[in-house]
Amino acid sequence: MYVTDALKLIAENTAKYAGGGYIQKRYVDVITPQKEETRTPEEVTSHMLKKLRGR
Repeated sequence: MYVTDALKLIAENTAKYAGGGYIQKRYVDVITPQKEETRTPEEVTSHMLKKLRGR
């Protein structure tokens, strides 16, 4: 993970210097994408309120 982040930064700096493009995402985010939120805003709020009341 650290090696790929370092290589990404090197590529990004080089691309900015040379005027080219570069990949925006980290390698770890590409190989293990985050789950997409499917709950409604009301469901999220309800879930958070339940968690806060449980403390």
